[in-house]
Amino acid sequence: MFSSHAYFRAFFIFILAIIPFTVARIALHQIYSSDFESLTFLQTVTAYIHGLRFDAAIVITYIGFPLIFMMLPFQWAKTQVWQLIWAWVIFFVLLVFAFTLTADIIYFAFVHRHTGPEIHFILSDIPMMLDIATSDHPFALITFGIIGLLAAALWHKSFKVPLADEHQSHKHNIAVFIIFLGLIIIGRGGLQHKPVRISNAFTNASAAAAYLTINGTFAITQSLRNGRPSSTQFMPNDQAIKITQDYLKADNETFVDKNYPLMRKVTHSAPSTSPNIVFLLIESLDSVHFDRQRKMKGLEPYGSTPNLDRLSKEGLLFTHFFSAGQKSIDGIAAIIAAVPTLPGLPYLGQGLEQNKLNFIGNIAKQQGYSTLFTRSASRGSFHVDSISSQAGFDQYYGSEDIPAVGPSLNSQGKWGVWDHFTFDFTRKEINKLKAPFLNFVFTSSTHTPWRIPEDKWKLHKGEDDNSKFLNSLYYADWAIGQFMEKVKKESYYDNTIFIITGDHVSGFQVDPQNLISRFRVPLIIIGPGIKPGIETKPGNHMDILPTLIDLAKWETTHSNIGSSLLKHKPERFSFSVNGALINYIDETDKFSLNPRLPLNKLKPEHMRYEDKFNRITAIQQTVFNALIANRLYKSTDNIKRPQPETVPVK
Repeated sequence: MFSSHAYFRAFFIFILAIIPFTVARIALHQIYSSDFESLTFLQTVTAYIHGLRFDAAIVITYIGFPLIFMMLPFQWAKTQVWQLIWAWVIFFVLLVFAFTLTADIIYFAFVHRHTGPEIHFILSDIPMMLDIATSDHPFALITFGIIGLLAAALWHKSFKVPLADEHQSHKHNIAVFIIFLGLIIIGRGGLQHKPVRISNAFTNASAAAAYLTINGTFAITQSLRNGRPSSTQFMPNDQAIKITQDYLKADNETFVDKNYPLMRKVTHSAPSTSPNIVFLLIESLDSVHFDRQRKMKGLEPYGSTPNLDRLSKEGLLFTHFFSAGQKSIDGIAAIIAAVPTLPGLPYLGQGLEQNKLNFIGNIAKQQGYSTLFTRSASRGSFHVDSISSQAGFDQYYGSEDIPAVGPSLNSQGKWGVWDHFTFDFTRKEINKLKAPFLNFVFTSSTHTPWRIPEDKWKLHKGEDDNSKFLNSLYYADWAIGQFMEKVKKESYYDNTIFIITGDHVSGFQVDPQNLISRFRVPLIIIGPGIKPGIETKPGNHMDILPTLIDLAKWETTHSNIGSSLLKHKPERFSFSVNGALINYIDETDKFSLNPRLPLNKLKPEHMRYEDKFNRITAIQQTVFNALIANRLYKSTDNIKRPQPETVPVK
């Protein structure tokens, strides 16, 4: 029976609401014990404890206000009618919790993760789902119904106890207000910058630990918030898979598992030299403001990229290169996991990470690499702190970790520290690593509001946004140049591959009618075995990881939705996404396509692209299906990788 005191009653209801989540976690752990057998005792206990954060967050999100309504410090709020109304609202919410937890446990058997974006398809055909439930799981439904009826009877009996008639006072008002603030914090999952998301479960945890931490109800609600996936079936799946494999496969690759149609094994005729890898992802660096490419097009240079111009001549410059999307997280996902953010599917950091993905850090660690991720913005921006751990980066630093000194201290505000601070910090951290190493740097100084540390970088005197951006680019270019000049003096430089590109275009000088202007960014690769020159074949962010595998001669398995830029592929094209559209760009043609629109509804003038439509839609369909079924990638131990000797970097 619930207490007659309003506060104790609310507390007991909250504890009661948490219990089904713990029971479901235990059931998941026991039923699918093989999925969690890699966890140590400490990791298991930590997952259970960390899971309470997600449980409490989802509970308070949906019953927080009813609990507050039941505690209101007014006489009318203590009446039996008022209490029963909100008690039954809470009961039905708890019933939904119990149902979703049970359904998620059953569904886990098929995809070995919690329910994801496919929940939209499940809810779009309720009659079919009911038919499956009644035919395949009648005992579970009957049991759930009986338990629900018994629980309803007990619930009704428990609320027959009236609340105590307490004198209303200012203390009660203050108590309710404090409780309200506390519930907001619990509902957010803590005091961190952004509300808790699925990605937070992966922070410093393996996938198995994260799956044990998350509850099914939390996963389902997050997926529902992310919108409905685009699900057009363009062609038979076998045909789509064949087209996709024919396009992606290189001569030294072999597809290894028909259930994972994108997984392929890479072999090399020569052993790996284990080069170090430094990746510079520059915020909003695009080709239209990159002077060397402007000159190639006969345009007047802005003068903002002298160091990048020089570096592009020291390495291989890709002039027909494109971002995977129009947001930073699109670029991050495409570069570190070689997967696109498909229309309707969740972003990395908002649910995509529930899938087993083939991350660059994990591949590098399999080869014996040390891994480091540094960024100018705050640790939690885009949930990259969670993503970096899952992606195999052993060390991760954001603006909170990077010391800023001098007159420009903290001038960037919420956008983090200045890029030259980040580069100086990165260089010092690299010197603490053991070689070979992989370092990923993500800058932010060229992000709006386009500030500069000092007026000496005010190359363009205008006060318009484009001038401000060009000045911030001039500063960022200087910071990059300083970093590269300093690392050239390090002993590891001669055995280090440097990759420089932008995460997306700046947004200035974008022609809405020109698809290329919305995605073109420069790519520069410098390092051993890289012959300086210019490459005009198209490529995009998802091609970078396969290119690194090729350059470093790593023998591994991967499921990258891209192919090495060093391999000759006459039909090469760029695959990018913006909103609900997927985009195709090759050397001669470019077009956008809504994946919800079947090919037989295309306009007649589009039919000349039919083969290219088939190629991009086959890839869209194959990747989409693999992500929905969690069959993009699986761990494999069938490749014996030599572990390079690690020595301190000097």
